[in-house]
Amino acid sequence: MPSDLVGYVVGAAGQILKTTDGGGSWTPQTSGTAAQLNAVRFTSDNTGWAVGNAGTVLKTTNGGASWTPVATGAVNDLNAIDISGSTLWAVGDRGAAVRSLDGGTNWSPVNLRLGETHADVKTVWLESPSTVFLGGGGGFIRRSTDGGTTWGFLQHSMQAQISDLFFLGSNGWVCSNKNRVVMFTTDDGGFWRIPSAATISRSWDPRLPFAGSVRGNTISINGSYASTIYAALGNTLNRSRNDGEDWLSFGNPIPGTTKVNAFIVSPKDSNVMVAAASGIDPDHIVRTEDGGLTWTTYLTLPFGEYGVPVAMDPDHPDTLLFGGDSAVLYRSTDFGKTWNAWMADTAFRSPCNIVVVPDSSNIVLVGDGVTGSGQGQYFRSTDYGQTFTLQATRPVGASEIPGMACARLRNSTCLSTDYGVTWPSDLNLNSSWGVDIARDDPNCVIVGLYSGGNTYLSLDGGTTFIFFPLSGSNYALYARDRGMMLAEQSGGIYKLRVSYCITTDNTQQLILSAPVGGEVWPAGSVQHVTWDSQNMGLVRIEYRTGPSDPWQFVANMAGYRN
Repeated sequence: MPSDLVGYVVGAAGQILKTTDGGGSWTPQTSGTAAQLNAVRFTSDNTGWAVGNAGTVLKTTNGGASWTPVATGAVNDLNAIDISGSTLWAVGDRGAAVRSLDGGTNWSPVNLRLGETHADVKTVWLESPSTVFLGGGGGFIRRSTDGGTTWGFLQHSMQAQISDLFFLGSNGWVCSNKNRVVMFTTDDGGFWRIPSAATISRSWDPRLPFAGSVRGNTISINGSYASTIYAALGNTLNRSRNDGEDWLSFGNPIPGTTKVNAFIVSPKDSNVMVAAASGIDPDHIVRTEDGGLTWTTYLTLPFGEYGVPVAMDPDHPDTLLFGGDSAVLYRSTDFGKTWNAWMADTAFRSPCNIVVVPDSSNIVLVGDGVTGSGQGQYFRSTDYGQTFTLQATRPVGASEIPGMACARLRNSTCLSTDYGVTWPSDLNLNSSWGVDIARDDPNCVIVGLYSGGNTYLSLDGGTTFIFFPLSGSNYALYARDRGMMLAEQSGGIYKLRVSYCITTDNTQQLILSAPVGGEVWPAGSVQHVTWDSQNMGLVRIEYRTGPSDPWQFVANMAGYRN
């Protein structure tokens, strides 16, 4: 609202309404667009901006009497806009962000590096032209103090989409459209709290039961629709179109197969898929181009019983790497159709995991080891996987490296913070297995156990962990974002539920503190009427001179209606 009495709201079909009496009445304005509008922001009585679907940006310089479309280059739905001085930011779905440094004349895109899941950005707050807060995804809050060149990720306990944030000085508040908890900070976002009356609980909910052989990591995501998730269990393909809630099988069974160790859906074409399969036929790499109706084998080489032998380069999604038993790495640049020996080094024993580091495709990490034999080892390449250097060897008894994960948003590979050069032992667990880092926030790390029945969650980048039970043996974890996590267990696919409970008091109360009665006020003098209230936003002020006298009107708070 530009003032206490003047305000604007926007909505469906380009609707803009204006009030000049604090919300008592509203007048429609002509926006000139049929697009849904999602946010409006005024910097003065006359100058304002509105944003909406399909990259819509509108500007007014006459208090909304007319609105002019502004070209920013944005094409995705825009959810929020904010202004500080001559700096404007607009943010939206699939990681959309555009910025103007000259009052909205020229705009440029901002790469938020949200990766293959393209988390939605729901809110933006400009504390100054250079200090920017963003929120969205599955609960990320990020801050830049250099105009978006670098970002820090603020730690908090919410695992649900951040839908709005607001600051007043160093005090700030954020809320989610998924629950009723409002978090707050008193130190400009350094530390976020939930109300003392709020509690958070976490549990795993079975969503896709399975009885058969589960191996490796077979959870994949659709490159265009982040709510569409895939899992290959046994020889069957399964798909959820609603964030892992409900699943249906599709395509035909993978021939010659009773178990799948790796499964990747092409981000470019969801009909194209690659699987590392085994069970009846010898271990092999199969590929489909018609959504799983027909399958063709393109490589036959043995691979580890429990490992994940295939990895995709996230920045060059046609490039795949395969690690087989007692073999060098193989490389495909056409998403698994042709393969060539790639390494110049001697062979690995049995790669358990391969990671191509996001934004640094030249760095490839391999966890090598054989279940129950010897000691697992970490290897690192800086030349796209052609040569490797041994970085670390696990203690006696730790025979393999069953899980590795890498965060695009920080130079962190769980839990190495220097692109896999050093590997500290942050969490000493017996039979730790699957691991992942939320793709929208590197502070959020999840670890599973092959045996022991627990999962371990960190919301501070691996410094501390909380744990909660998960049934069965863990094989893999998938964290699309802070708010959507899946576990691939011996009994099928489970989804993480995070529940928020807050006790509220809706009792309304008003206590008048001045006047208290008996005062004598000279005619024409100015006096203050003050009060304390609970759960009362608007009041009407009246007075009377005696118990039986009629009430006389004094004033309404802006927005009060009879």
